[in-house]
Amino acid sequence: MELAPSGQFTCQVHGNIALSNTLSPASPEPWDCVEFGIDAAAGTATLWINGVQVGESLGVSAALGIQQVELGVVRKDQDAVGEIHFDEWVIGDGPLGPVIVIPETKYADDPARWLVVYNIAESESRTWAEAYRKARFIPHANLLGLNLPITETIGLDAYVDLLNQIENYLDLNGLRSQVLGILLGYRVPGYVNHPSLGELHPVGSLLHTASDDLALTLNPAAASENLERPSPDKLGGIRLTARLDAPNLTEAFALCERAQRFDTQSLTAADQLWIDPIPSTPLLETVSAQLMDWTRSLGFQRLRTHAQLSGDPITEPDADFASIQDDAFYWGWGSSAPPSDYFQSHAGPRVACVQLRQPDVEATTLRSANPTHWIDQALAAGYAAAVASSQNTSISALPYAGPFFEALRRGWTLAEAWLVSQPFVRGGMYLVGDPLLTVRTPRQGWDVFGPLGQSEDLAPDTPLAALPSDTTTLKLDTDQTPAEQEAAIYMIRRVDEQGRSEASVLPVATGRTSTDAVSPPPTPTWPDHDYWAMTIHDEQAIAQLWLPQRSITLPIDRIELFDDQSSNPIEVEFDRHTIHVQAALALPPNLTRYRWRITSPGGLTRQTPWSMPIRQNTTTSVPLTPLES
Repeated sequence: MELAPSGQFTCQVHGNIALSNTLSPASPEPWDCVEFGIDAAAGTATLWINGVQVGESLGVSAALGIQQVELGVVRKDQDAVGEIHFDEWVIGDGPLGPVIVIPETKYADDPARWLVVYNIAESESRTWAEAYRKARFIPHANLLGLNLPITETIGLDAYVDLLNQIENYLDLNGLRSQVLGILLGYRVPGYVNHPSLGELHPVGSLLHTASDDLALTLNPAAASENLERPSPDKLGGIRLTARLDAPNLTEAFALCERAQRFDTQSLTAADQLWIDPIPSTPLLETVSAQLMDWTRSLGFQRLRTHAQLSGDPITEPDADFASIQDDAFYWGWGSSAPPSDYFQSHAGPRVACVQLRQPDVEATTLRSANPTHWIDQALAAGYAAAVASSQNTSISALPYAGPFFEALRRGWTLAEAWLVSQPFVRGGMYLVGDPLLTVRTPRQGWDVFGPLGQSEDLAPDTPLAALPSDTTTLKLDTDQTPAEQEAAIYMIRRVDEQGRSEASVLPVATGRTSTDAVSPPPTPTWPDHDYWAMTIHDEQAIAQLWLPQRSITLPIDRIELFDDQSSNPIEVEFDRHTIHVQAALALPPNLTRYRWRITSPGGLTRQTPWSMPIRQNTTTSVPLTPLES
């Protein structure tokens, strides 16, 4: 083996057989896996770099099959300076490829679960790949350098060749079962031109499966509820994908740096989600309604961020944003390009921009120095990631916001969130950005529980609302409030920055008359269960009521005692400075039960359970006669 200063090297076989290639001189210098093999029976010699065959020579003598091999012979060009470092030498009976790193987890947040494809025809692509490998700890074996066209758009035959090289690499190097996702790196082609369809198909979208056709495919990992994190046993052959390209290498590096920023930066309640729920065609009213419903759901509230809506599809069908600011996310419809200065207002952390335009979409080049499309304008404005489509997208394939944001809230990667949000894949929409990006949504805030009949009914994992920390008021929907002239208990728990909820909070009772919220009467401390006892004294029944505190401080208008035999309650006078109320009644002739009713100044009532039944004893008394022995 002879190595030149340019990185070119030659592997010399006995005789006139020689195979040459070049190691890309990236800085800092990467390690390469160089393999040279001889198949004496077939009469061939092959050269491999990083698990990819780069040369073959015929006419190798079969006699070489019984020759001795001298290990470690390298001749350096006389003009070469510096040292040559070799990590290890291995002799095997077939291609070995780079050292495979076994994943530590079964999910796509493990770098060993990703295959990173770069273009060896473009030197800066190798530079980007090495930088990304170091930043994200990608194993060497998970870097695949291919000699690809340097154009952004390729034909169907070139795509099939790209696909086959990926599949062959996975099989040859034993990565088939462990790779869950494919990242198309800097200067890897991004679109497939299909003349018969007149559309450009995103390579990243097509690579969700290993098929060489262009068909829309059902996504087994999609779910709107009961999300399960994508793992090898859940994907059913579907893969995660992403693309990372930019006008120049500096901006490609910037996308990675933006993603890494969120490793340490948490979002706050001030970082807003901008949602445009209004579609560009009435055919999408169902999708629009689902988006509106999600913004009112507990799933959205759990993000603990505020949302800005461009309008309501019913009442404001023409509403649109002129610009956005303090934005962490954008999700919505629109023309192929945003309005002028759309992203120029005060910027938020800008995580991901999702553009759902469905009809007459336009492909965008990620390599233009003058961005004109939603996706490249969003990236140029500082977003770490963006989603768009390069072709007319099926309505059934449009992604859903709920699963996307819920996955991010759980700490899943951006690529996982994008996958589970798609009911179908290969539908034309694709993700640009670092697939390993994760973002921490706000934890601190308020959890509201209710309406409850009693404090013991609280289920700590199912709040009625999850609110940002800066929330000062709560407006409940009609079905979340007590029925008219009734009261219910609500509990509010503060949640800290770690997501921990306070263990105990004083419950707050409330009720309503018509549309007004009013303070309900207090819940009695006793009686609090059915069949409470009434004492008998001097031929009278004594009913007692105990309040939680002196009634002078409680919202009480009147206290009444009534029975199950008539509809006319008895209003009981009581001392507002005590917690004890008592009433004496004549014993009833028939079995009768009693209960207390407390009414607030607002007209709300609260009743105790029924007492045990009592009645007057009508049996004639009989004198006792002593028994004689």
